[in-house]
Amino acid sequence: MAGKESKSASWLKALLGAIAGLFSGALVMYLSPLVDKVVKPPRPIANFAVEYEGLTVRFTNRSTSAAQGYWDFGDGTPLEFLTAEQPVVTHTYRKPGSYTARLVVSNILGEQDERSVTLELSSEERPRTVEKPSILTLQVRGPSRGGPVYAPATFQFEAIADNAAQFVWDFGDGQGLHIGEATVVRTFENPGTYRVRLCAFNGKEKDEEEKLIRVESPPAVALRVQVLVADSGVFVETRRREVVVSQLFEGLKADPRSKKAPANPEVSVSAAPGFVITAVERLEHRNENLDKVEWKIIREGQQIKGVCTFRKGADRAVLQEKLVVVEQRRERKQPEPTVVTGVLPVPGVVTLTLPPVPDDWTEFKRSVTVQVFDGEKLLWQGETLPSGQPLPLAGRSYTLSASQLKDRLTLQLSSPLTRP
Repeated sequence: MAGKESKSASWLKALLGAIAGLFSGALVMYLSPLVDKVVKPPRPIANFAVEYEGLTVRFTNRSTSAAQGYWDFGDGTPLEFLTAEQPVVTHTYRKPGSYTARLVVSNILGEQDERSVTLELSSEERPRTVEKPSILTLQVRGPSRGGPVYAPATFQFEAIADNAAQFVWDFGDGQGLHIGEATVVRTFENPGTYRVRLCAFNGKEKDEEEKLIRVESPPAVALRVQVLVADSGVFVETRRREVVVSQLFEGLKADPRSKKAPANPEVSVSAAPGFVITAVERLEHRNENLDKVEWKIIREGQQIKGVCTFRKGADRAVLQEKLVVVEQRRERKQPEPTVVTGVLPVPGVVTLTLPPVPDDWTEFKRSVTVQVFDGEKLLWQGETLPSGQPLPLAGRSYTLSASQLKDRLTLQLSSPLTRP
């Protein structure tokens, strides 16, 4: 009996083991596709967009199913690892040339994919021979229309020069050098002869010009005229920059059951900080499997958008275009008022030269305040030009009038009226 029971137990164990094996095998066969579908990630696809200006390149990561990766900029610099927090990286190359930039990505299983783009980079500023600057003219405009100029007096200096990158002025009044623009305004407080020197620089090259300014002592009876010129407006800077846009598109085939073409993808280029885009021009393109690319300005000039139309039947396309982006920056300006000073004989006439109107400003507004002093005493002040304004002086009555023609303001103090 014991032998029979032992054989029965062995047979039962074998049967249960076979059933368990069949069940586990079936379970594995059933679960394998499910595990592959749910647990196993898809293969990574390396993709990125490129924009560059001069030697600075902007790479935008557009890869899919990538858990990690790195950038190889192709210039011997260290690899830069890909991070989810930094989808856009900027790299500046040291010199012009041809470089192959590469992005390598992998998923959590270690499956890899990569994409390479060849960059043809040129310097932002093409090498050129530094030419010697040349001052063509140096104009001096001071108070009055002939005759002596009395101190204090404001002069306007305007230079016209070729190949000048910087202007350095020495007005000979002991106040040091003035580094600025080609047009400057200067007031000489004391009588004397001043040697005004201008140096125009371009690198180490320079050219010089000088003028002699003579300022006389004021008459015994004279008034000091002071004009405050307050300008405001919008400074407009317009520039053109070349941008190269590169983008790879894959998996474009439409659903074979649908007659519709694949959706048209879009790429975008942002305006430089502080600028808005006003126009875009296509210089050249080397596109593959794209029938059409249309560029539009969007987001009130903050970006341009390129809408691509695929070639029918293509499952892969490349966008590579060189664009000229026209950008504009507007900055509201309201500098400190400019003070223009002159001496008005009693009686007599003086003509003052006001600062020029900036050529690159719009919405320009100017206010002029005229002040007339007898020594330190303010005799008259107004924001509108006087016309027959009575002006008592030393027990007599004079009339003050003013007229303006462009940037020339003329004031006249008429002879005193005879008392009855």
